[in-house]
Amino acid sequence: MPEITFASEPITRKFRLQSLESALLELDKLRQSTRILLSPGWDLPHTLDHCARSIEHAMSGFPEPKNVIFQTLIGATAFHVFDARGYMSHNLTEEIPGDVFEPPLPTLEEAIEKLQGSIRTFLAYDGPLSPHFAYGNLSKSQYERANAMHIANHFDAIEY
Repeated sequence: MPEITFASEPITRKFRLQSLESALLELDKLRQSTRILLSPGWDLPHTLDHCARSIEHAMSGFPEPKNVIFQTLIGATAFHVFDARGYMSHNLTEEIPGDVFEPPLPTLEEAIEKLQGSIRTFLAYDGPLSPHFAYGNLSKSQYERANAMHIANHFDAIEY
């Protein structure tokens, strides 16, 4: 297992992922690293579990979606801005509304496997997608970009 430590100051890398396939490759790099430095905040298994749950909600539904007016006016605009610039920015220690992180905390390996499994399930999924809690209705390709940007934004706070 890698040595994991918290940095005294926030890490800001402006990390980019072009796809969920590239996220799978990055997770393999993370798994093979010997040293990981995290920004203050959540530990790494919690962060990876959060990203996995976000992907899963695209297929199963979000627990507390914003109202349709918010999704249409504010959320859709935010997604298009993020999509146009190729990265997103959000509070890295805020749970998905209504979603609960339930202990016990997974090990790092379990969290990596869960996120990789969620990504693979999403990529193979051909059923209807649920509206994003903030962005509203997204196509599968838009959801893939949203999830890749979400993972990348969390990886902004990680050095390995």
